[in-house]
Amino acid sequence: MDFTKFVSLIDKKALWFTKAEVLSQKYDKFEGLYPNAYVTLLQKLAKDNTEKERLMTLFKNLKENRQMIIVNSWNISDYESAALWNLYLKSDEGVAIQSTFKRFTKCFDEYKDNDVHIGKIKYIDYNKDRIPLQNMFYPFMHKRKSYEHEKELRALILKMHDEPERKYWHMLEPHEKGRYIPVNLDILIEKIYVSPTSPAWFHEITESIVSKYNINKAVKKSHLDDDPIY
Repeated sequence: MDFTKFVSLIDKKALWFTKAEVLSQKYDKFEGLYPNAYVTLLQKLAKDNTEKERLMTLFKNLKENRQMIIVNSWNISDYESAALWNLYLKSDEGVAIQSTFKRFTKCFDEYKDNDVHIGKIKYIDYNKDRIPLQNMFYPFMHKRKSYEHEKELRALILKMHDEPERKYWHMLEPHEKGRYIPVNLDILIEKIYVSPTSPAWFHEITESIVSKYNINKAVKKSHLDDDPIY
């Protein structure tokens, strides 16, 4: 993330969850949708026009889920990605948070408003593979193979009504791009890395900001900046 997003994270003590509809507009039109090939197959298998219309109504209703689901994404890998540093930074001043799956799942323990669903994205061929219909989250946990480089671990929240006594699903307002979800930063953050191309002063200012917010975590230079021994 860029430095401003990092400061926002530690200042608000919250992760930004983006509305799935926004992701579909900005990154992938198939976000949260079923593959065209699968929809076409089901239409062919339909017994009559009435059943075809019911199917299309079903898929159109499922499309509306993108208005209710918010998403937070991580890269899950044993190694940092040079490609992702380049993709997610607009300058040399960037930061990466290292966590673990266990830390990530535990950091939401104090958030009681809605369930947080966490899992690895499955990358499939949208021209031939299928996504099961049994669960409304399944389309949001699948992506086209073109995005496989992301190795995404995703957290999903289905936003419920903000009033505790009125528990029903609702769409986020059209103007809403997402929501901040509170997290325990001490649990979430294991280490903090600065960009491999960042100057020395940026490392120092990152350490200063981390100290001012009383976050007792090491700030390290990216391993991609390691020097050869000869």
